[in-house]
Amino acid sequence: MKRINFHIILLFVLSHLQLEGQVYNFKNYNSDDGISNTTILDITQLKSGEIWIGTNEGGINTFDGNSFTPITKENGLVDNVIYDFLHDNEGNVWISTNNGISIYNGKTFDSIPCLDTLVHKRIYKTFIDSKNTVWFCTGEGIAKLVDNSIVKFNSGNDILDATPIIFCDEDHAGNIWLGTMGASAFKISPDGTVTQYSVEKDMKYTFFIFHPNDTTTWFLTYKGLFELTGDYIAEKKIKAFEEYSSTYFYHCYEDHDGNYWFATKKKGVLKLSGTKEKLFTEANGLGDNNCWRIFQDRENNMWFGGKTKGISKLPNETFELTNSDFGLPNDNVQSVFTDSKSKIWIGTENGIFNKGNKLGDIILDQKSHRNNILSINEDSDHNIHVVMGSGIKIIRNWVSTTYKLNNLEKGFKGYCSYIDSVSAFYGGVNGLGIIEGDHIKIINDSLQMPETPVLDIERDHQGVFWFATDEGLISYDGTSTTLHNENHGIPSIKMRCIVKDKANNLWIGSSEGIYIYSKGKFTHLSEKDGLSNNTIYSLCFDNNDQLWVGQRDGIDKLILNKFEISKVRHYNEGKGFLANFCNNNAITLDSEGRVLIGTDKGLLTYNKECDQFNFLESITTITDIKLFSQPTDWSLYSDNLDERGYPIDIKLDYNQNYFTFDFRGICHKNPSAVRYKYMLEGLDKEWILTETKKNADYLNLKPGSYTFKVISSNDEGIWNKNPVEFSFIILPPFWQTWWFYSFCFIGFLSAVYSYLKIKASNKLIKRSNQMVTEQNKIIEEKNHEIIDSIKYAKIIQEAILPNNSLKEEMSNCFVYYKPKDIVSGDFFWFKKFNNKFLLASVDCTGHGVPGGFMSMVGHSGMNSAVNEHNLRKPAEILEQLSAYVIEAFNDEEGEGAIKDGMDAALCSIDLENNIVEFSGANNPLYIVRKNNNAVIDEKNNTLNLKQLENLYEIKGNRRPIGPSEQRKPFINHCIKLEKGDCIYFFTDGYPDQFGGPKGKKFMYKSFKRLLISIAKEPIEEQRILLDERFEEWRSDHEQVDDICVIGVKF
Repeated sequence: MKRINFHIILLFVLSHLQLEGQVYNFKNYNSDDGISNTTILDITQLKSGEIWIGTNEGGINTFDGNSFTPITKENGLVDNVIYDFLHDNEGNVWISTNNGISIYNGKTFDSIPCLDTLVHKRIYKTFIDSKNTVWFCTGEGIAKLVDNSIVKFNSGNDILDATPIIFCDEDHAGNIWLGTMGASAFKISPDGTVTQYSVEKDMKYTFFIFHPNDTTTWFLTYKGLFELTGDYIAEKKIKAFEEYSSTYFYHCYEDHDGNYWFATKKKGVLKLSGTKEKLFTEANGLGDNNCWRIFQDRENNMWFGGKTKGISKLPNETFELTNSDFGLPNDNVQSVFTDSKSKIWIGTENGIFNKGNKLGDIILDQKSHRNNILSINEDSDHNIHVVMGSGIKIIRNWVSTTYKLNNLEKGFKGYCSYIDSVSAFYGGVNGLGIIEGDHIKIINDSLQMPETPVLDIERDHQGVFWFATDEGLISYDGTSTTLHNENHGIPSIKMRCIVKDKANNLWIGSSEGIYIYSKGKFTHLSEKDGLSNNTIYSLCFDNNDQLWVGQRDGIDKLILNKFEISKVRHYNEGKGFLANFCNNNAITLDSEGRVLIGTDKGLLTYNKECDQFNFLESITTITDIKLFSQPTDWSLYSDNLDERGYPIDIKLDYNQNYFTFDFRGICHKNPSAVRYKYMLEGLDKEWILTETKKNADYLNLKPGSYTFKVISSNDEGIWNKNPVEFSFIILPPFWQTWWFYSFCFIGFLSAVYSYLKIKASNKLIKRSNQMVTEQNKIIEEKNHEIIDSIKYAKIIQEAILPNNSLKEEMSNCFVYYKPKDIVSGDFFWFKKFNNKFLLASVDCTGHGVPGGFMSMVGHSGMNSAVNEHNLRKPAEILEQLSAYVIEAFNDEEGEGAIKDGMDAALCSIDLENNIVEFSGANNPLYIVRKNNNAVIDEKNNTLNLKQLENLYEIKGNRRPIGPSEQRKPFINHCIKLEKGDCIYFFTDGYPDQFGGPKGKKFMYKSFKRLLISIAKEPIEEQRILLDERFEEWRSDHEQVDDICVIGVKF
């Protein structure tokens, strides 16, 4: 046992201790976050929810909660120095700049000309009075709007007319108040009388004027805050600034609750609530002590514009964090306790902080290697029991006694304690202990308890002790010990904490949620019941019988209905919880009922009055609508556009059926918590939920009427009641119209009639052998006609193949084309545009006549994509080809629908710059390189491709041309090639050919090795070698499929 006089230990520490101060939930943004300039001159919010930030030389920065977008002179502003924003009654925003005025009408920017009589075009502020007169504060006097021009106003006061005016406002009596740079403040009465104020008070730099009521005026100056009451001006004293001779006051803002916020130079932001002052500085989390502007948005977030360090947002003051910057010996607060004298004891990894009556004390055992304070308690004699990592301290009249195990060299690694008028138990790594004499005695054996860490202790109303341990929940009734398990209704898992409610029920926190013990039975609460996390570290009931649940990712506040959760409010970083996790058994209440939470970042104090539920819906908008993934000018499609610039009741052709909708929901309270639901009415049957994705793609839409709808939720899970919508109609092709169906029906009746007549004729034919013989002759003649027709189809197919034009244009290219039947299902396609070549190998479903028909459709579809839709990117061409095939063959559903399609490889080749763009539908592109240099894509990244020696494979999409369950858009690859590289793209006929001595497939691996071996040969020689190897492999086997292999040498 060791006694230490506390005052000896504390003398050194007290002189260095800060007594007050907390960190708040500020979110700071600067140039690293995308702000174009970090000098903030004004802040406002648009109806769309965006925050507009006026900067010095950086224009306007719009902020949607996630990213900043600059608006500058290039976008229509008259200047990039933005001093002030003003909203008029018509929804316009007036923007005061260093070179006049810009006006934003919601879509575009306009400007107001300055007449030559205006010496200074610098406009510091714009103001519209109660008579709708527009006033401008300029670099030299005041100006007005006359006939849509800015005209200098002659007040009759020479000083006023020659002084820079930086502020303008109107009071309830119609007086116009002006703040100046160098001539103090002025008032222009309704009768035109000009009054200058407080030259004797040295208020020559008056930055802002505010009227807290009808009889008081505040002047914010470079010498302090002055108050005008009647005709008397006096300095308004601020306690927070008493130690300073003077303070610059730049701006005053009254929030929605009637609090006044003041921006100052180098001293942060002052909040005045009645007579209560609260100062926020960089030490409290504010981004810049030099604050110029303050603003509150629709969700009650406070915004602070700094002079050089950007902008700060304070969503709330729900939690205050006290850490080592404000006097704690360590940030990691592992225990917190309020004693009977209302003093707060805070245990950390490096000692105790005792806070009461504005006095702070630190207790350190400097000779111990372990200063972890894991539990603090008080007995009936007001002695403080401190459970440490190295033993137990009992503080009696500020003298401490240290207790250890019997072996004095071995410390007691404690976790918790339970102390009442008759008992004192201590839990630790060694189990359960008591103080006996001058040491700690482990009593596991006497209680028949397993030797397991004890993390918390509680005693119920019947006198039974309960222990939360690593092995489960243990109870001791004075005679016997029970380790509770599944047979009792609770698993043998790690229990961390126990708390007793007013009804004497026990609430136990575990690694699998909360267990409630009441009247001999256990009830379980978990994530399924509403908990945010099943890993429970601490529990505490507040004075409103709400249960606080400390977790590894924040804290839950539970509103309970007996043993059921009726409402959960989870606090994480987005809601002001300024720590990573709660520590074990580190929640308590102070004497005022406030919740105190020990965390890894310090002590959090919960301010109930600042915890406001956000009932405001997020503001949801559709930010863009694209056709075929491309930016679309909708004025080319309709003359009837809404205020967003989107067409109203638009009707589109059947092949304009690929839509992309971009959307966003703005909630500045906690932007990361915004969630989305969307649906396309006419296609989707249910809402589609997405957490982070802000766009929706709809491909190959069938003709019909559609309405796209989207809603979002705010940080509290409040969803928009009314969705944002966009409606459109896709018209059917002519063959799906009523008149075409009527025509077909008439044709069908004619066919039936003809069939019946033919059937009757066939009966007569059967009766006559002579007629049968004649019919056989007719059939034989028809067979000859069919064969001749197929041969003619071959001639037609060969005519559309670009053999001659390809050889003329690309001498460094070969095509190995070998149909299986007379007509082929494979084909190759070629187009030239400027200095680029489009070249494709396409494999249609089947071969022979069916494949030939498919190839004709494919050839026509590719021509349509290029000639009619002006597409040049391979991926875009394949996307349009797929839509073309679906419309051509799949307009009917059911058994009659055609599900066939095509596989393809399409390249755009630039021989001058050695660049190839590639997109594939199930088919790849091979690149054979003569050296070991890596293949590089368009973003200068080394491609991670499957390789065989020096052959690189770029795979196409796992999706065919035509109907498919895969809707992922085709990918466009762009590759920089080197001189000597060879590229190959092909159909599957060559590698799938059976042959060889064992009659097996040639396979892709053998095909790759063949290409590697021939790549060094001249291009035409390569085609010959491919044919020779194919015939050698096929030997006597039948050719199984059409073949098309294309090679290009660079």
